Amino acid sequence: MTESTLTPDDLRLLAVAGGAAPSLHNSQPWRFRPTPDGCGIEVHADLARAVPLADAVGSALHVAVGAALFNLRVAAVRLGREPAVRLLPDPVDPGLSAVLDLALRAAPGSASVVPPFGRDLYPAITERRSSRRPFTNRDVPEACSRS
Repeated sequence: MTESTLTPDDLRLLAVAGGAAPSLHNSQPWRFRPTPDGCGIEVHADLARAVPLADAVGSALHVAVGAALFNLRVAAVRLGREPAVRLLPDPVDPGLSAVLDLALRAAPGSASVVPPFGRDLYPAITERRSSRRPFTNRDVPEACSRS
């Protein structure tokens, strides 16, 4: 395995994959930034994109940031990288949620690059769809009757 910086094409692929993650009202409450050494991605929670009326305690924001981080990890495997996650928060930068270190390239044919979720998930990132249609055509009952 060798260390290498991410190319602009690598960064684009990662940003597209991370940006495709699901979030409450498609708010995408995250920002990605290359690490100073160019070998990873910083994942920041973007509080300006929070939805406080629907997510008063911010749990959906954190789930969305986690989903974006997951997509970044799947895309990193696609790039032949060994993704290593460092979860934060950082007292100096409270919005910094995680750093994804991608410095190590996987050796060709290496089993260590296949994470527990498998290589086959990358195509599913672009296949994600949201449905705004009702689940059924029945109204929700006003009150629940107990027998």
